[in-house]
Amino acid sequence: KNENPFRLPPSLREQIRQVVSDIDLNRYPDPDARALKQVLSKITGIPCREIVVGNGGDEILTLLFTAFTDRGEKVLTLSPTFTQYPELCRRYKVEWVPVPLRFEENRILFDKERFLETVSSCSPALVILDTPNNPTGIRISNDFLSEFSERFKGVFVVDEAYGEFARETFLEGFRNRALPNRLCILKTLSKAWGMAGLRLGYAACSPSVAERIESVRDPYNVGLLPQEIAKIVLNYREWMESRVLSIRYLRDQLVKGINRINGWRAFESESNFVLVRSPLPISRVREKMEEACIRLKYLDLEQPGNWFRVSVGREEELGMFMNLLQELN
Repeated sequence: KNENPFRLPPSLREQIRQVVSDIDLNRYPDPDARALKQVLSKITGIPCREIVVGNGGDEILTLLFTAFTDRGEKVLTLSPTFTQYPELCRRYKVEWVPVPLRFEENRILFDKERFLETVSSCSPALVILDTPNNPTGIRISNDFLSEFSERFKGVFVVDEAYGEFARETFLEGFRNRALPNRLCILKTLSKAWGMAGLRLGYAACSPSVAERIESVRDPYNVGLLPQEIAKIVLNYREWMESRVLSIRYLRDQLVKGINRINGWRAFESESNFVLVRSPLPISRVREKMEEACIRLKYLDLEQPGNWFRVSVGREEELGMFMNLLQELN
């Protein structure tokens, strides 16, 4: 699974244990998560009123579809992309408009011209760009995101679930600076922060977008425990950043190692995973990996070849994975 491989530090685990021991679970949580928003505001530089908190980033995506799409409208994304986007299009009975990334022999590119032409021709109600992209790991430049956010008339969602693993994030550029109208930048504690089990995501939004999302959000959508634990975890930014540096290093070494094996191709990534093209049938790869209890994300891409995504694990796990690839070859 695409999870952070590192456990929380002992001091943080102890603080969490203390909170769980002291908390009054007979009380409802703050429906507006005000204390948590204050912590997030301090970290991001975004005003509390422009922060939306959800039960994971998935809930905020669902709220965006509820608030900003109607049956028959269009939602534009990249392709390939996070599978939840087309699934939400199916549920909300809106048309999914995928814009293909450009696959070359040794790299994957974002086709700006094709993207802008498609936006112009189909006038989507909602545009969602995941950057770094899942499953390719490519990042869209902040200059392009900024320019597009100023021009697009619909709601523009930049999903930075994996942003901390990239060289820079789009959200960083808005510290103490107003967000463009109808922009939403989605973040999560599941990846770099290593809190996938907590189910907590947040979004920095322009005031009109935040207000509309809040109008369709259920009360008490984020429980008391997630709110209290998240406030503690967010104070451990240095720990998070040190783990991110480790994952980046292991990721880059993984790409180099795979590309040294004849016939295999790993693509450069700015996320915590790597996209791999295998010269062998996926059935053979799957059988070999399952024998060693290694789970990969096998992909059916509209590209020649056999594809899978491998998440960056601990050094010993990646060593085992590389040994298995060598045996396959």
